[in-house]
Amino acid sequence: MTKNNTVDVFLDLDPGGLEKLNITDGELATAFLGKFQPILTSIGRRIRETKSFGIFYDTPSVALFEQAKDLFILGYFVSTIMVCRSISEYLAYEIFYEEVELVGPPELIKTVAENLDFKKIVNEFLYNPGKNYFFIDKNSCDIFNEIYSIGNSWVHPNNSSEPVNIELEAKKTLDKTQSLIHSLRDVMKDHFISNGVLVKKQNARKKIRPIVLGSSLRKNKIWNFIEEHILCLVKRLYRPNL
Repeated sequence: MTKNNTVDVFLDLDPGGLEKLNITDGELATAFLGKFQPILTSIGRRIRETKSFGIFYDTPSVALFEQAKDLFILGYFVSTIMVCRSISEYLAYEIFYEEVELVGPPELIKTVAENLDFKKIVNEFLYNPGKNYFFIDKNSCDIFNEIYSIGNSWVHPNNSSEPVNIELEAKKTLDKTQSLIHSLRDVMKDHFISNGVLVKKQNARKKIRPIVLGSSLRKNKIWNFIEEHILCLVKRLYRPNL
């Protein structure tokens, strides 16, 4: 309690209580989307600011990056940073599995990778000049470590009183993460398009084990519904005649 007998609380005004009413799922979703109405201009600005994507391997790291972009656009900045941290771990694991030369069946290699510390994977296996390991370059190694450090400052309790512009911090983290995705998951680094078909380049990156495609982390139908309707509202805001 404060001196005037008041206390700060969080009042959850999300329309979840509407689930008790006799309304359809679509009506409930529309009520939920109403919370974004006051910030449509900011959402539109962040859509413009967010860099375009491209053609990338359908791996968990890429699927998570799609979600991180959406979280940033919708204004969930701390969540954006936390997901970017997870992306760095997924991506490091993927590259370790695909490229590090270890003897054993694939499932054993996956288990080894899953149980290794993130920093050990990045700094001892993926980039380690002392052992002539250059599965990633120094710039990528530095970015991996930066994203992990930024994420740690938000994943774990932090008593720092220093003011932080959380939107700028999230955008910086998202941009760093995207640079890793472009560097390590870009299909066009290994292929070119001929007659509408992807053709593998002769100098394509060599993989000890194949890239595991078909992510189980694709956005579900509810998330797609939210994204499509938010974008529709934003388009109407910027182009009222649509």
